[in-house]
Amino acid sequence: MCWPRLFVRCWRKGSISAAMEMSMKKTSYAIMLFILISLPFFFPGNCFAHSPAVNSIKNIRVSSDHDYPPYEFNDEKGRPTGFNIDLINAVAEATGLRVDVRLDVWNKVRAELDAGKIDVIAGMYYSKAREEVADFSVPHNMVSSALFVRDSSAIKTFAQARDKEIVVQKGDVMHDFLIEQGFTPVVVTVDDPVKGLQLLAAGKHDCVLLSSKIQGMYLIGKHGIRGIRAIETQLPVRKYCFAVKKNNAALLQKLNEGLNILKHTGKYEQIYEKWFGVYEERSLWQTSRKFIIAFIIVLSLLAIISVITWLLRRQVKKRTGELLISQDRLYTIINTIPDLIWLKDVDGVYLSCNRMFELFFGARESDIVGKTDYDFVSNDLADFFRKNDRRAMAAGKSIINEEWISFAGDGRRVLLETIKTPMYDAGGTLIGVLGIGRDITERKKVEDALQKSEQRFRAIFNSTFQFTGLMTPDGRLLVANQAALEFAGIKMEDIVNQPFWETRWWRGNENRVSQLREAIARAAKGEFIRYEIALQGAGDTTATIDFSLKPVCGENGEVALLIPEGRDITDRKKAEEERELMISELQKALSEVKKLSGMLPICASCKKIRDDKGYWNQIESYIKERSEAQFSHGICPECMKKIYPEFDEKSIKNKKNH
Repeated sequence: MCWPRLFVRCWRKGSISAAMEMSMKKTSYAIMLFILISLPFFFPGNCFAHSPAVNSIKNIRVSSDHDYPPYEFNDEKGRPTGFNIDLINAVAEATGLRVDVRLDVWNKVRAELDAGKIDVIAGMYYSKAREEVADFSVPHNMVSSALFVRDSSAIKTFAQARDKEIVVQKGDVMHDFLIEQGFTPVVVTVDDPVKGLQLLAAGKHDCVLLSSKIQGMYLIGKHGIRGIRAIETQLPVRKYCFAVKKNNAALLQKLNEGLNILKHTGKYEQIYEKWFGVYEERSLWQTSRKFIIAFIIVLSLLAIISVITWLLRRQVKKRTGELLISQDRLYTIINTIPDLIWLKDVDGVYLSCNRMFELFFGARESDIVGKTDYDFVSNDLADFFRKNDRRAMAAGKSIINEEWISFAGDGRRVLLETIKTPMYDAGGTLIGVLGIGRDITERKKVEDALQKSEQRFRAIFNSTFQFTGLMTPDGRLLVANQAALEFAGIKMEDIVNQPFWETRWWRGNENRVSQLREAIARAAKGEFIRYEIALQGAGDTTATIDFSLKPVCGENGEVALLIPEGRDITDRKKAEEERELMISELQKALSEVKKLSGMLPICASCKKIRDDKGYWNQIESYIKERSEAQFSHGICPECMKKIYPEFDEKSIKNKKNH
């Protein structure tokens, strides 16, 4: 069973036991075969790099034992059939080979492979001795051997059969084993295992040793043999493989590739279940029942059929425990997180959901599973949900969208950020869509508030007439306001992440650049920097700037940012220069003005002034020599009346009246 499907079935509370039952029903041998047959998948360099020799193989001759059911045998019409035959035909189909399958007596088959008359033996047990004369594929089956005795036999274990008369199939791997190990001096060989079992049931010999327990049970049932029981040999499981002539690496690679394809497409599992499922189903149920009882009573594993079965059962226990813990954690996590989680099939039918999703629909999971969105929400909203499901499946990847929903439980309306992801089984077949919805209502409000705040900040930032920016402590400019950009005639992309001293404002003057870099270094240490500098503007223009660098510290007290600011003081500087020039000119003028100060000796009668040399001078001559003053002469009315009475207008008028 593919993991996504197992996930779906085991998600719901209470389905753990179902998962255990499904896992227990898988055969013990299939577990090991999955590992062995999948090895080429993890080492593709060895398995799929086709050489010309591999690609040239088109037709192969296959043979195997004519009477070794259920693995390989001729049916009533003489046609080759069995697990091995179905498997080699499926491998041939997967790899583009044409096969000619003919079954014969086992010893003859082995001889024909050695002689090169056939290319492949469909089923042959691996051993080190056999590896010297043939090459083996990865195992396509793991087979446990069994010792068959009469019901009345005192033999209870395989060890008690030592030195007894043991019947084996001639040339079989068990025949090789008895000879190699010297287990018993009396080895009775037969051409096929049925004859050996019939001889045992007839009271002849002590036991029959078969390489496959399943084969023995199959033959006993098919031929109605009674009074025989099986004993586990506790021998290691045997690797059952395809065999090719020694050093035929190209064909071996082709067979391994085919087995890997069958495993990963599920075809191998179908063939295996067809031939062995009925036998292993009963055995696994008996074992699992003992396992469950033993686990509850004594918390240990006691059901041992054979050494390899016991080891595999112990592994099953470990994996089952891990599965229980994993599924319990998964169930807890899914139902604890505040997100909505759901799973639909390709038709939009719900397969499962968590508790938060139950609140959305206002129904329990058991009432949701098996239904669609149209059973719970409006047709418009259901159409919207279905449209996004199809988008995710068509894209073959996760898609994200936002959607407003109302909870049926309490009526609250929230904005969801929904992620929908297509799910596939192990064979790559689309099985549905996994959805996760997160409530982002509050986050959206915060984002909107931040966006408005940023808009206000940028409005202020770009509306100010002074030049402003942000940069890192090492001098890389992050942003500059519109006034600074317009002054230099540049765009934002021209300066972002650029060293400040390489921007247009500072180019063309090495002293200016050196002064700036020194200022940045000092500001990065926490010092506030301010000075006046002439900067380059658009075209050939320059301006005098009142420039400053202000450090901004983070929570740790270290400088995190620098704020460069500049005020265009060109007009102010020009006015100051003009004022200074005027003051200078006034000072110069004042310095040329001759001042009169101190006591002036002046005649009380004629008003002459005595100079430093003792000479008496007319007052206008004295002042003219010592200042820039000029004199024009006239006569006041009083003097006119006194000195020139005849010209005084009042006197003339009085005379006329008389």
